[in-house]
Amino acid sequence: MRQFMYYAMDGVRDFIDHFHTCFVMKALAKIHSLTGTRRLLEALSRGVIITRSNLFAEDGLPKPFSKAPRLTVYKR
Repeated sequence: MRQFMYYAMDGVRDFIDHFHTCFVMKALAKIHSLTGTRRLLEALSRGVIITRSNLFAEDGLPKPFSKAPRLTVYKR
C-alpha cells in the first residue's frame, strides 16, 4: 500500500495539500453513498488516518501542506 500519492510528481512540486485531499475524500464519500462500494469506505478510512497524521499540526489546526517548505500566507 502506498501511503501518499502526490498531486504533482515532477521533482519540483511533489506535494500533498489539505484542500485537495479533502476535496477528493468528499468525492469518494459521495460515490460511496451512491454505490455502497466497500473498497471506497476502506480507502476513506485510510485517508482519514493519513490526513490526521500528516495534515494537522500539533495544536490540532489544519496544515496547508504535508511537508515544508511550501509558502502559504493566510490567517488561521
